[in-house]
Amino acid sequence: MSENKPTKRKPLSEPMLIKHGKEWQVCYKAKGKLENRTVTAWVYGPESTFFCEEGRGFVAQLPDNYSKVLDPFPFMVDRVDSKDVPMERLGGSANAIAAGAMYEYLITRYPGGVRLRNGIRIMRDQNEETELERRRKNGHPPGDT
Repeated sequence: MSENKPTKRKPLSEPMLIKHGKEWQVCYKAKGKLENRTVTAWVYGPESTFFCEEGRGFVAQLPDNYSKVLDPFPFMVDRVDSKDVPMERLGGSANAIAAGAMYEYLITRYPGGVRLRNGIRIMRDQNEETELERRRKNGHPPGDT
């Protein structure tokens, strides 16, 4: 999975939504070599780009109503559940400022969880912002545990 040339691999699973660290990616399972050992890993894209080893990431089923096609806009606002799994696309824009305004409006309508993202990069997350506000009110700096 760290070869020099692109390699297509035979998928061992249907596409799944995988969370590793703070990143999400739609991946499929494939076998390959990693550090001179054969592993089963989550990979994505036409070149089977390595994402994480199997068992190292949180696996979520893609909801039936959540399209697997590319987003219609670069900046998307999604409704997410308590485990940060996308449930519904609420809107999008080609303009970051317009998408930010949409996010501000929608967090008042969907108190359960809203996220603003650019592709897979999360720009704002209502759940994380709520946690930061709670910590500030209790007198803890944002990075303090």
